[in-house]
Amino acid sequence: MSEIKATSGAFKDGAGGVATAPKTIPYEPTGSVVLQGNAPVCGPACAAMTITDKTGAVVSLDGAIGSFVNGVRSTGVNTLELSDVISKAGIKNSINTTMLPEQLNKALKEGASVIVQLPAGQGRHFIIVDSINSVNGVNYYMTRDPYVGPRGVRQELLEGAMSAGVNAIIVGR
Repeated sequence: MSEIKATSGAFKDGAGGVATAPKTIPYEPTGSVVLQGNAPVCGPACAAMTITDKTGAVVSLDGAIGSFVNGVRSTGVNTLELSDVISKAGIKNSINTTMLPEQLNKALKEGASVIVQLPAGQGRHFIIVDSINSVNGVNYYMTRDPYVGPRGVRQELLEGAMSAGVNAIIVGR
């Protein structure tokens, strides 16, 4: 019989050995995927995915970049600018500047997708979180990351990055 511990990502198999759940798992989203390449355009990539998904009108990365009134700086864009671009496309959204994991979970349970801005090295990085899925008793956030592509990320890893609160945009409310 297997004992699963989602918080540690470890579980015991019938022979008493310990296996570790993978940090990430494959994810094939129903929504669009726009990759940013090496440019600092994760925010515009998330805007392109969100606008395409919510309106049905395909928006390219270049089209999304052109929607930012102040352009895209070498450090990217901020949460307010990203929310403004999404709003101007007719998509209702709300900003939370100190989103904690429990608030993310609540929004996902209510059916919203959430764009979160996570710490990344010396800067920050936007990703879209679509849902939470459980695989073999381990919870994963299903994400569309414009840098690495779609993937499920073990719940405690993303929650650890959010522990101090992060900027987020709840799409659809």
